[in-house]
Parts: sequence; structure tokens; C-alpha cells
Amino acid sequence: MTFEKSRSAGYLANHMARLFAQHLHRRIRPLGLAPAQFMTLLELWDDDGLTQKDLVARLDVEQAT
Repeated sequence: MTFEKSRSAGYLANHMARLFAQHLHRRIRPLGLAPAQFMTLLELWDDDGLTQKDLVARLDVEQAT
């Protein structure tokens, strides 16, 4: 059995994630949103009233100073 990069789980998962990100960016660009802004809005939609600290934890980003 030979290794085929294009059939490996890691390659396919990465490829799928890149395609999803490209599609998302094309869909939200006309709204004037960047992907990070879109993800923030999704979190607030799901749980309105989150604190900045909660958002930072959920989005896995560094908190602004």
C-alpha cells in the first residue's frame, strides 16, 4: 500500500477547511464583514450579552488591553 497525500485524512480535512473558509469569505464580504467579525456575531447571536472575557474564551483570541 502506498501513501497518497490527496487521500490522507489530514490533507482532506485541511482542504475542506480551506474551501469552507474561502466560501464563507465570499459570502460575508458583501456585508462588509471579516471572518473574525462573523464568528463574533455568531457567538453573540447564540448567547446575547456575553462579556468580552467570555467572547475571548469562546473565540480563542487574546483580550484587548
